[in-house]
Amino acid sequence: MQNNRKLPQHTLIVGGQGVGKSTLIRRVLEALDVPVCGYITRKEPHLRDPELGDPIYIYEADQPQIQTDENVVGHCLDQRPVVYQEAFDRYAEKLQALSKEDHEKAPLLLMDEVGIMERHSPGFCQAVLDLLEGDRPILAAVKYKDRPYLNQIRDHERCRCFTITEENREELFEEVLAFVRQQLRLVKDRDSVDPRNYQKEITTIYLVRHSEPDNSVEDEMSRPLTAKGRQQADWITEYFKEKRIQALYSSDYRRTLDTIRGLARYTGLQVHSDPRLREGVLGCPKEENPIHTLRQWHDFDYRLPEGESLRQVEQRMLQCLKEILVCHRGENIVVSTHGTAISSVIHSYNPAFGWKEAKAVKRAWPWILRLEYDQNGTFLGYTEMVREHEPCT
Repeated sequence: MQNNRKLPQHTLIVGGQGVGKSTLIRRVLEALDVPVCGYITRKEPHLRDPELGDPIYIYEADQPQIQTDENVVGHCLDQRPVVYQEAFDRYAEKLQALSKEDHEKAPLLLMDEVGIMERHSPGFCQAVLDLLEGDRPILAAVKYKDRPYLNQIRDHERCRCFTITEENREELFEEVLAFVRQQLRLVKDRDSVDPRNYQKEITTIYLVRHSEPDNSVEDEMSRPLTAKGRQQADWITEYFKEKRIQALYSSDYRRTLDTIRGLARYTGLQVHSDPRLREGVLGCPKEENPIHTLRQWHDFDYRLPEGESLRQVEQRMLQCLKEILVCHRGENIVVSTHGTAISSVIHSYNPAFGWKEAKAVKRAWPWILRLEYDQNGTFLGYTEMVREHEPCT
């Protein structure tokens, strides 16, 4: 029975091949020192077959890693995997049984990793999705691939994605460890919240940077989207169709309004425009932008006489988001805004986000981030969902 229980969030370590997803998970498990259940998949090059390639095995997380004909799920030769569906089908039954086991014996469920081979087994995929609905926290490595099954997992409303790279994997360890510990404490110290109302407690704001603008139009207010930008806007409409969006906000610039105009038609929602969601104003000739932008990121209070400081941009953005949270508690909201405006918000929550990170998304159209807040409006975390028309998590 799950009545009167607050459900935990699941921890997903997302990244490409070889960036250290499994190593990070191993370090977290060593630090936690708690019993786990679930599975681990491993390629075993030392057992390579000259014709088939490297065998890939699936192991139970709480059992010795023994290779048998029963748990080999495929082979990989020259980056081309051969998948044995029946092996995944067999393990799907074990995953289904995990949802019925006593969680006290193994409070954390491990899935290392969730990749593209599993899609050949509908039963295995469904078993994983069913476990995401359960009340045992999950720690999983998820491959960085744009596939419907993987997208569905990364976009799940109870999953928190941590994107790992070679540059951030050391600092990410403490953040992930703290988050998993928080979920384990939540399970241990259950409060009296009905899980049917859990999503009503969490407010999700999607910050959407507008699609590609036509920069040949000088006027900020009336600058339209390019033909490519209009295609990106159509893609954004499709992206949000299954996310139960309940409110739409935008700056009063044409390019942000046009970015979500199709979504407004689809949902039947009115777009609330707010000038506080505008792009930051530098107040200098275009050719001088790089110099002053760099200086602003080194001094958040720096501003030109005709412009704004990044702190001013940050403060008006946060004030607007605060009011949105009050008006739309427990809802999913899309906010169409601008690159510098979004970057200032992310910097306020994560001071490590600076000039280098802002520069990296300078030409990212669109750029979508998911921000989550609890019932008191307290910020819980953010996840980069899309950059340059490609899913990130």
